[in-house]
Amino acid sequence: MRYAMLIALLLLSPLSALADSVSGQISVSLTILPGCKIVVLANHPQINCANGALSQPHISESLLAGSTKLVTIEW
Repeated sequence: MRYAMLIALLLLSPLSALADSVSGQISVSLTILPGCKIVVLANHPQINCANGALSQPHISESLLAGSTKLVTIEW
């Protein structure tokens, strides 16, 4: 059993040395989607994006001091 284990380790050891000498290339692409715009219709904000595949966000509004409004958009 020890002999078989020793042979297996000796056979696998060149593979780790081979991995150090192998070079390669990773292909990566980045797709930047156009921005979305907020449209307010009848006091209800909606988001229109160029790519219709995006899920619609959850939009909430909060009134702050004075006439200031906080609009939170969560995807």
